[in-house]
Amino acid sequence: MGMLGQITADRAKPVVSIVNVRTSAGPVEVACCGDGEGDVLILVGHGLGGWTSLVQIALQLVESRPGLRILAWSRAGPGREPVAAMTEPLFYEASVILPALMDALHIPAANFLAHADGATVAMIFAGLFPERTSGIVALAPYGVADSHQRAVLEALPIAEIDDQFQELISADYSHPTLAYQKWRQQRISECDRNWSAMALFAQISAPLVVVQGALDRFANMSQVNAISDCILGPVNWIILRNAGYLMHIEAPEQIASLVLLHLKNSVVPPV
Repeated sequence: MGMLGQITADRAKPVVSIVNVRTSAGPVEVACCGDGEGDVLILVGHGLGGWTSLVQIALQLVESRPGLRILAWSRAGPGREPVAAMTEPLFYEASVILPALMDALHIPAANFLAHADGATVAMIFAGLFPERTSGIVALAPYGVADSHQRAVLEALPIAEIDDQFQELISADYSHPTLAYQKWRQQRISECDRNWSAMALFAQISAPLVVVQGALDRFANMSQVNAISDCILGPVNWIILRNAGYLMHIEAPEQIASLVLLHLKNSVVPPV
């Protein structure tokens, strides 16, 4: 595990350390925040964001709860190899990369804060590995590729990136337009295949909080209802009236409060 760098606003603020973790699934870039002595919270960003997409929430949470250990990993995701070449990248990330990362860092179980298709990855993981999941806060997750998603995706530009996606794409993509195009095509492919993760979601037993922004153009309340209906464990869902897709940026205090409350109520899975 090699140190790549550190980020901090000033001496009084928590430090984010960027490390390259060697795992059985290959190297994984991880941002670490917190002293490593308390509960573990793993952040899983959306497919175009890298570890940076949730880092401001990480800093806020560590300030509010000293002792919390937060890890944010840069998913391979669409636009990068080798996952981009796979038919089921979300399942691969949940079933192979994430458990390999936790093994390499000696983390038996964790809580998750995850966004968009990253939330889908965390929820698939929770269905596959209930003993390793203490709980999940899922921001704008999706469990099935439906007609609403197809309509939104097909309305997006093909050869360029619109203004909203400019702020979504991680700065470390060497070819951001290509990454966007692969992401869009992957999502449309899911619609073509009637893709669904609901059977795996149905195996989730850990506490789950689903958070949806009412102004999210990808939002579809039928997704929230379907997810809530199929989960075995306790589920709460929350609609933020004045937030959209980037709710953790638009309403950071609300998201941080929800996560802190979730951590207070989460459980340690039996060994």
